[in-house]
Amino acid sequence: MLRFMNLLITDFVHNTSYGLKAVQSANPYIDRANNWIIPYPILARPTSEKGNGNFTKGGRNILFVGQVAKHKGIDLLLDAFSLLRKSNDNLTLHIVGGCNDADFAKHIEATTERFDSQLKYWGYRDDIFDLMKRVDLLVPPSPAATNEAFGRVIVEAMSVGVPSVCFRSGAFQEVVVHEQTGLICEEETAECLAGNIERLLSDETLLTHCGRSALSRYKRLYSAERIKGLWGELLADSKAE
Repeated sequence: MLRFMNLLITDFVHNTSYGLKAVQSANPYIDRANNWIIPYPILARPTSEKGNGNFTKGGRNILFVGQVAKHKGIDLLLDAFSLLRKSNDNLTLHIVGGCNDADFAKHIEATTERFDSQLKYWGYRDDIFDLMKRVDLLVPPSPAATNEAFGRVIVEAMSVGVPSVCFRSGAFQEVVVHEQTGLICEEETAECLAGNIERLLSDETLLTHCGRSALSRYKRLYSAERIKGLWGELLADSKAE
């Protein structure tokens, strides 16, 4: 047990095993207390047709959701999309999220014009689950340097059966299971990202398998029922002590 500001701390809760290891490396004394891994709860939500008439039909749709910023790997994704367009004229990239960098926002808008209708920047949206249900693939391109702590957007996609392609950025490599719920790129290059997106979209069997496995993994590890059970175990253990 640890003492902090006159409080006796008996338990620490971490979202992922990756997060626990990071804290242990920074403060080995944390092992004096109980450590629990309880993911952030993601509630599955029903989807509707409202407000989504502009999504491309009859082609492939890939999606980025999150903070539209350089450190999130957006430029890598745009470069990968440029490579993919050379052999895919029915592919559309949707970028969803707010951007606080005025110069970078102008860069995104200029790139959108260059790619014409195949690249759509939606800005902030509050109907993320509706959008996710209408795409084939989620691509969160955060590089390792971003060191993602959890991967909420990936779990949200999993809850509607959408697989992901990502880099080994922090906990992403724990949330995504390679060739089971998506693909993990071993090189942080636009070429590697484009290759893995192409592989998943061109292999219908693999795409379907990863989508189904993603939904199954969500229900098993990240659903509200699962998280509620883990918190119940923690509270019961604390009372027993």
